[in-house]
Amino acid sequence: VIEGDIRDAEPARLAVRGASHVLHQAALPSVVRSVEDPVSSHEVNASGTLLLLVAARDAGVKRFVYASSSSIYGDTPELPKVETMTPAPLSPYAVSKLSGEHYCKIAHALYGLETIALRYFNIFGPRQDPTSQYAAVVPNFVTAVVSGLAISPTSTMPCRRTSKRARPLPVPPGGPTILPAELPPHSWISCGSWKR
Repeated sequence: VIEGDIRDAEPARLAVRGASHVLHQAALPSVVRSVEDPVSSHEVNASGTLLLLVAARDAGVKRFVYASSSSIYGDTPELPKVETMTPAPLSPYAVSKLSGEHYCKIAHALYGLETIALRYFNIFGPRQDPTSQYAAVVPNFVTAVVSGLAISPTSTMPCRRTSKRARPLPVPPGGPTILPAELPPHSWISCGSWKR
């Protein structure tokens, strides 16, 4: 186990040493927090991603998978959200995640590092903590229903982002790759269903 701050180069180098694939999930989440403290959001989400990409490049990593966010789509009402849509970030958090995507694109173009950006929506699943302050709307909705509270989609979902349950990504037998082999290097993938 390596403990460190994503903004520090040495732990990043240690974390990727000897790895063929990197699954980068580190982030400073929360749109609200990013509005209050945009510099920290940028340092962790954009600069931290760049440090990890450089460490991955230097270590000879083959594929780098980046946790982006559906927040990069902004508030467009168009559904479904597809990868060809023009990003329209509305918060420092969204800008920082989009910056990470651009760093991934450049790492592929300049250094040949295969990069994939997963644009997560409000993903939920059985191990999500519904009491977390960052819990997505779905666990909060389920908790309210189980508790017998009166709810309505408009009162529990104040923004237009949709809640999605994504299918698990396939893991090939015996391999560290988490994405299908035919997925082209430097792809963006929206992780959610196609239905509201």
